[in-house]
Amino acid sequence: MAGEASVFQTGGGGFNYENYVQASFLLQMMINGMVPSFTDGSISEIGFQNKNKGYQTDDLFLKIEEGNTTKRIISQIKYNIPISSKNEVFLEVINAFWKDFNNASHFDRQKDKMFLIKSSLTNNDKNHIVYLCQIASKQSNSKDFFSEINRTKIKKEALDIFEESLNLAKGEAVTKEELFQFLKCFNLLAYDFTTDASTDETYLLNLIRLSKSKETTTTANEIWSVLLNEVATYNRNGGSITKKDLGNFQPYTYFDLSISNDAYSSFKKIHQDGQLLLKPFKNTIGGYHIDRTIVKKSILESVNQSDISIITGYPGVGKSSIIKDILGEELSDTSPIIFKADQLNKSSLAQVFSEVGINYSLIDLFSLISTTPNKIIVIDSAEKLLEAQPDSAFKQLLSIISENKGIKLLMTCRSYAVNVIKQKFGINSKKINVVEIPLLDDDEIESVKNEFPQLTNFLLNDKISEVLKSPKYLDFTISAIKENDNISDNINYSEFKEILWNEVIENSTVTKNGLPRKRGITFSHIAVGRAINMRLFFEPEDDKINYEAIELLESDNIIVRNNNKFQFSPSHDILEDWALVKHIASIENKLSNKAELFNKLGNQPALRRAFRLWVEELLTNDIDKVASLITLTINNESIPTYWTDEILTAVFRSDDCSSFFKHFSSKLLENDCEFLNRCILLIRTTCREYSFNKENSNDILFPVGSCWEEALSFLSSNISSIISIRKSITNFLLDWEYKFLFQFKVCSSREIKAANEIVFHHIKEIYNENDHWSYSRNDYQQTSLLYMLFGFANYCKDELGIFVEECSSNTDEYGRLNGFSELVIKKALGGVRNSSLIKELPDTLIKIAHKHWKRIPPESLPKREGLLDFHFQSEKNEKMLGVLQKQGLIFFLLVFIKLLCIIY
Repeated sequence: MAGEASVFQTGGGGFNYENYVQASFLLQMMINGMVPSFTDGSISEIGFQNKNKGYQTDDLFLKIEEGNTTKRIISQIKYNIPISSKNEVFLEVINAFWKDFNNASHFDRQKDKMFLIKSSLTNNDKNHIVYLCQIASKQSNSKDFFSEINRTKIKKEALDIFEESLNLAKGEAVTKEELFQFLKCFNLLAYDFTTDASTDETYLLNLIRLSKSKETTTTANEIWSVLLNEVATYNRNGGSITKKDLGNFQPYTYFDLSISNDAYSSFKKIHQDGQLLLKPFKNTIGGYHIDRTIVKKSILESVNQSDISIITGYPGVGKSSIIKDILGEELSDTSPIIFKADQLNKSSLAQVFSEVGINYSLIDLFSLISTTPNKIIVIDSAEKLLEAQPDSAFKQLLSIISENKGIKLLMTCRSYAVNVIKQKFGINSKKINVVEIPLLDDDEIESVKNEFPQLTNFLLNDKISEVLKSPKYLDFTISAIKENDNISDNINYSEFKEILWNEVIENSTVTKNGLPRKRGITFSHIAVGRAINMRLFFEPEDDKINYEAIELLESDNIIVRNNNKFQFSPSHDILEDWALVKHIASIENKLSNKAELFNKLGNQPALRRAFRLWVEELLTNDIDKVASLITLTINNESIPTYWTDEILTAVFRSDDCSSFFKHFSSKLLENDCEFLNRCILLIRTTCREYSFNKENSNDILFPVGSCWEEALSFLSSNISSIISIRKSITNFLLDWEYKFLFQFKVCSSREIKAANEIVFHHIKEIYNENDHWSYSRNDYQQTSLLYMLFGFANYCKDELGIFVEECSSNTDEYGRLNGFSELVIKKALGGVRNSSLIKELPDTLIKIAHKHWKRIPPESLPKREGLLDFHFQSEKNEKMLGVLQKQGLIFFLLVFIKLLCIIY
């Protein structure tokens, strides 16, 4: 199938696209590089134009040695081929593949692969064609394959392309089994050779620099040209090169395999270290698997489309487990570099790599896998990046990703931290796609309950049922609770967590030598030490641990070891959180002077995060202690102010902070509402997040937490006492309005009623020319408040109707509207956000339009006074007003605009 190269296929120096791809694989053979689909194999032979070997697929042939097995790759290379059953070239390619696929002497369906290589992938190629092949490659039979296709709701058109093309190739309809087996062997790859600023060529040139002998004075570009020239010659003659031939192959003398082997060893080390980080995570609940295929498909689409994908959700929802599954299944032909966020809290990437014994740069490492389709960096528990300085290794990593096309960043992150990470590190929202992993729904919970009846009482307990929607908490509970355990149906979250600690961490069933206590102390020492030192693994102090407890914790997968070193880390962030919260509670309980607590904790970010978790827990069972802590931090000037903010943030983001506003109702209003103003600013700063719903804008921060409703209710109840902070309140309302506009279903009638009362109060102050609004005139704020009020028309219809009519009558001696009334009427009749007003008060608006838009001319009116001075004839007036009454104000506006156009 080798034809004449088109203008678009031809690159510099007369070489065509096919030559570039062939040369890239020749280079991989020479330096023992990696090959797509066979990441543990190496090329032992490469063939060009292989018709003479009996293959119909003739552009590129590769023989692969993987372990003790020989495998083959047959490839067609087409510059920009559309994947369509209507395209003649694509049909030719499939026809050649089909013939070789059915030739048992040339192709083994159980081992060999077919590659179609093109210059770029469309979004449809990435999201459907590639994904289709990924699904096929991981299924053991056609029944499972088609079941998976139906479950993931993959576009039928993607499957139809191959079915229609194979039907033509076979001359009759292919069976489902044949279609499945073909797709299982088929791979679609893309390399951007011959394009301007080619990323793949840049990687190849860097790989040559990295691998060439130190004695070689020939440049990487010159070596690359030599390889292209050799390939072009072999391609014309239909030749092949084996590993044995390399000794007599002149370009081979440019390279020093000891250098490339060392580089590949470094890459394999960092890759294997990363695999170790994900090892503790599992995708089952007590051995029971819940299908998350739809979520996985969303993640894969995100990886294909975005440079940065953030996988978010509540603690224990399964973020890391799903990433582990994807990397081991759909993306198993990749070799990702995996970090825990703690590792990137260093001053530079060089320091990060140096600490794990790697002396190569990130670009060097990715150059080593230049022919593999995905270059992925994974960062687990990205919320811990907030514990680093803004100018950190992570910031350098972001810079590298922005400058190097094709590197994908995949992060797991708790929901609350996504917005803060974006802001702290200045990440462009357009570069990011966020995929939220939901908590288990009612059907999934029911299926788990049927599998594990001992969970029934826990799942019926309103105090803990929400946390049990997290798969990891369910898994811990199943490990801790036996069917015959007699546990109260009404325990609270703290009591429930204590049960889990006793059974999961301490394992109270094994009591010999006081092991439960020793396990708890040992684990806490490791968790707290790791967090304070901000290191991935922590080496425990001999006098603080029990060695038998270490062994048991490791065998129970509660802690993980750093390879063969005596360094450990909790196996899951939830376990670490438990230990840190117990650590803080223990310190607080031992102190008679509670102000010393904050000196004991210091300013370590991890302990501040744990402190918030401790406060959140206190809110459910000891609100008085929280209140006393707030009072203490406010009144004691020796305590840094950030501790007050930490407590308030925990309170405001909780599920119910109503007790805070009740307890501090007087304090909030003191000194011209100084404390209330501080709380409002803190809510606006810490209690807004980007939406994970694709229907909403990625650039809008939406209110989260119970604080918005409770604050609105408090402001409404004290409207006459908060006049000194009107500006803050207005900004607070405008932030909340996004929730009303885009997330109306989660707005309570209570908060809407409160917001309506506050806005109406402000609007009336503006109307009555209150000194504050006259002095600090802000047209944007006034217009925004007015539109917000119109949006509440359904909740204040009668009062709003009276107000609008009052504004309509507020005219001077010449009939012109006075002050703010002019803005009200202007926006009511012709604003961009008056639909709710029109819906609720159509008759009122028609009446006002009649009054202000219909001009009654004097008797001696000239034919035309000016461009905009015109009138309807009296007969037409009656008809027009009849139309208004029938069709409403919108129809009138359209007629009016049309009349203006006619006049002009």
